[in-house]
Amino acid sequence: MIPNGKVALVICLGLVLVARACAQGAADHLTFEVASVKPAKHGNFSSMDGGPGTKDPGQFRAANMELSFIVMHAYGLDEDQLFRPAWMDRAGFDVVANVPPGTTKEQFRKMLQNLLAERFQMQVHHETRVVPVYELTVAKSGPKLKPAAQGGGADDFVPGSGLRRVNRDGFPILPPGRSNFACGHLPDGSYCTYRMWTMERLAQRLSSPTQAGAGRRVVDKTTLTGQYDFTLYFSPANGPDGEAPSIEQALQEQLGLKLVPSKASIDALVIDHAETPTEN
Repeated sequence: MIPNGKVALVICLGLVLVARACAQGAADHLTFEVASVKPAKHGNFSSMDGGPGTKDPGQFRAANMELSFIVMHAYGLDEDQLFRPAWMDRAGFDVVANVPPGTTKEQFRKMLQNLLAERFQMQVHHETRVVPVYELTVAKSGPKLKPAAQGGGADDFVPGSGLRRVNRDGFPILPPGRSNFACGHLPDGSYCTYRMWTMERLAQRLSSPTQAGAGRRVVDKTTLTGQYDFTLYFSPANGPDGEAPSIEQALQEQLGLKLVPSKASIDALVIDHAETPTEN
């Protein structure tokens, strides 16, 4: 016979294991209320916003966004943590997803992961790798950044096109007081506008060669803790015929920041399988 105390302990342990299994099962089935995924068919501009932690927590939107960047957003990754087929850096998608009220950031990421698994038939695994990195530091000349302005309002889109307006210098127009970014990738270089961005978030953005062009993971070492509004004109490949500055030159000349080479161990996500979905 098993003593009553041990029976109770076994039952309690069994209940704990069942509860954990149920919690894991629930997380595996977290989904958006409604979600649309379509291959992008318009424009040179890309953007992604909305979801928990933003001013529009009830809807997540990605416009003409590369699949690789959507995956990074879903798993909270930097560029060099994601090992994937080359087509994921070229294929842009429009995603609109309604997020249930009260959804946490962690739950939102799981929903996005589940959406990728369902619509793109995506399969992944994790492993540890040592990779070269850049440290983002303040240049000797000092930072050239303006504190984020307060304000609000809707994004400035061209009526009926789904594209944002640009100013006379070619940078996308975004309202102040709302954390967001938008880029225009044109023949002479990339024009990016950033609103209410931290240096940590800029370092994450710079980690993507398909987006900002540093070509490796970038770690924030600036010690700058505020939020800033700024623009950046650059070419990930040093610019066609030298028209646009390299990302290193642009950071130093336009923002007063510098990239310093280093190394780090990382947790990597490997894409084992993914397919292009049909429109839905």
